[in-house]
Amino acid sequence: PKTTTPTRSHTKPKTIAPRIVDIPSPAAMQQQMKRLRQKSSSQLVRMLPQENLFEAGPIRAVLRERGLTDQEIILSKRYNSAQVEDRLKLIDDLSILPAVTARRWLHWLLEDDNPDVRLRALSAIATTSDPRLYEVARNIAVHDQDPRVAKLASQIMEQAR
Repeated sequence: PKTTTPTRSHTKPKTIAPRIVDIPSPAAMQQQMKRLRQKSSSQLVRMLPQENLFEAGPIRAVLRERGLTDQEIILSKRYNSAQVEDRLKLIDDLSILPAVTARRWLHWLLEDDNPDVRLRALSAIATTSDPRLYEVARNIAVHDQDPRVAKLASQIMEQAR
């Protein structure tokens, strides 16, 4: 009986074309830092997942200059998630941060497109000793399009008086 041995393939492994990365000059990086410093912290946090390595680094540097911790920068992934559940989970995760820091994030989440996120963020802010609570609630009661959010804001205003 004749046996056959398997043959090996003699094809070359595929090579991946190297990616060309345009590394900015030091002068260009300084100009970029100057532009980034003109943006709000919430704008910078929203920009993070969209940027490449050379653009994300300066954004993180500006955020750190403003006192945001690495822990907060990690939270930005949930803040920027397209999944509502992730943003709702972020509200729960904020409890590990100092109160002042958590309030900053909750204020940013009050601007979320999803009314459930805004409602939960407003509920969370109401449990803090936020000195701007009445002002924030008043603004939301007048401007929020979701009746549940506006109603909660009105209730918070009444309790804050």
